[in-house]
Amino acid sequence: VFEGVKVALIEVFGSPELTGRSFAIQGLGKVGEGLLSRIYEPVGPNGKIFVSDIDPARIEEVKVRYPRITAVSSDDIDRQEADVFAPCALSGAINRKNVGRLAFKIVVGGANNQLESESVGDDLYDRKILYAPDYVANAGGLIAVFDEYKHPSYDRARVEKAVLRIPEMLRKIYAESRTENVAPSRIANQIAERIFNEYGSNAS
Repeated sequence: VFEGVKVALIEVFGSPELTGRSFAIQGLGKVGEGLLSRIYEPVGPNGKIFVSDIDPARIEEVKVRYPRITAVSSDDIDRQEADVFAPCALSGAINRKNVGRLAFKIVVGGANNQLESESVGDDLYDRKILYAPDYVANAGGLIAVFDEYKHPSYDRARVEKAVLRIPEMLRKIYAESRTENVAPSRIANQIAERIFNEYGSNAS
């Protein structure tokens, strides 16, 4: 997810620089806090990091480690004004009810099925909010599981090398999105379909 954030920042702002940027992280589980741990110091005191979690105790626990974060309610996290919105909790974080009010430049998160529907991805595109398709940005977990299945022993360098292909795929998606003038979510689905079809024809 962090690598996806950097690609999106370059796409929107021309630089992956985090200093002074603002984030809204929805969910402080393993992925949400993992992202927070990577952006906290680079964002610095001039940036802003909003967080939410359904468990108040979890927020207090995380604030001990990251005192500059600003906790907001789960109902208000998508109402913040920030550069990056990172949905790292439940599905449907972007939906027909909230898409029209989002004040973010970028959406990159670890949650699955972030878009309520494909048309919501079109709405993000029309509003010039850059979306990182969830199953691309959060593919690191699946990559790690597949590596464990494929190899008898864990090799961090091997897994990281595979994970670093995620930015390459995001750049490809964004390039096709610009060329075709189509939402990145639709481009990602088209690429996935091509891969599935190619795999199916090779398997047969």
